[in-house]
Amino acid sequence: KQGQEKAVRQAFYNTAAIIFIILTSGIAVVLYFVLEIFLRPLLWAVLSGTALYPIKFQLTTATREWLIKQRDTETPLIVACTMLPIQATNFISEFIFSQFMK
Repeated sequence: KQGQEKAVRQAFYNTAAIIFIILTSGIAVVLYFVLEIFLRPLLWAVLSGTALYPIKFQLTTATREWLIKQRDTETPLIVACTMLPIQATNFISEFIFSQFMK
């Protein structure tokens, strides 16, 4: 009698687990069909966000550091922005020159 009750209880647990898996799978399929029109834009957003986040993070960090440097040296923002192309050209030319000298 005891072994039979244990077997019946195990059968109920297995049945409940199978029903849960079937319901969860059914909900996933219905959710896929409802969100199917949004799937391609969502995948593109994830893909481009994954690729662009490191670039955005580095750009934001560099801009913050540049602004803090301008604040610490008490350089007016209009002067710093005017000098930015000249400083960028100087940095790029020094970088290229150092690569050729290696």
